[in-house]
Amino acid sequence: MSEINPLVDETGSLKEDIKEKIKKHATNVECECPTHLMLIADAINKFQIYETDCLITDLKQREIHEWLLAESQKMELMISETIIGLMQKEGFIDSDYNFLTPPNTEGL
Repeated sequence: MSEINPLVDETGSLKEDIKEKIKKHATNVECECPTHLMLIADAINKFQIYETDCLITDLKQREIHEWLLAESQKMELMISETIIGLMQKEGFIDSDYNFLTPPNTEGL
């Protein structure tokens, strides 16, 4: 990511404390899209944990699992950017990545 975003870590993934804030803010909207996106993010993280502990018995499997892990990291980056964008559109995060309390729902 080219701009400094305090919501993500050095890899572009949502920070753990930010995930918790987003989950709390997500309950303030009628649609469940933020909640579902957070479930996808959690599933990607669980897959990454599984992937790092997956049984590898030969070089070909190692290559496959390294590729899978790299692809899941791309997915995590994409879902993190999508969640932040949605939270901005919903009025929960401003353009400087600050959480708004209460959320700014004017014009929605």
